[in-house]
Amino acid sequence: MNRGRRQRGSALLMVLMTLALGTLLLRGLGLHHRLRQPILALEIQRIQMSSRAHSALAWGMRQTWVPTPTWQCREAPDQGRACLRTTANDEGVLMGLDSTETMRYWQWVTITAERIRAQPRGWSDFCPLADGECELP
Repeated sequence: MNRGRRQRGSALLMVLMTLALGTLLLRGLGLHHRLRQPILALEIQRIQMSSRAHSALAWGMRQTWVPTPTWQCREAPDQGRACLRTTANDEGVLMGLDSTETMRYWQWVTITAERIRAQPRGWSDFCPLADGECELP
């Protein structure tokens, strides 16, 4: 009889230890999750900003532009802005900005008859112009 009670007691002790370890593990995972939430929110915000800047760049590619040596910008609906600056030889740089103007992407373009066409391998995530020429008015 003692042996049966002892085995039941050991089984109950094992169940309680398993529950305690499971609780500790869940609390640790919960803490880890709470600490990672702000990082995840920031990453989601950056992805959205990048998407809006890409969308503004694509929107700007479909617009009709008049070549000028200074920056000209247009508001892209719900996305940000697209800006074009003409350089030499019917070339230019199109910039797409998100609505906060934090994220920017550039595309070298060829300008023909007020239409622009992306140059192969002309995309950049940094300003391809000389220092100071990328500042918007």
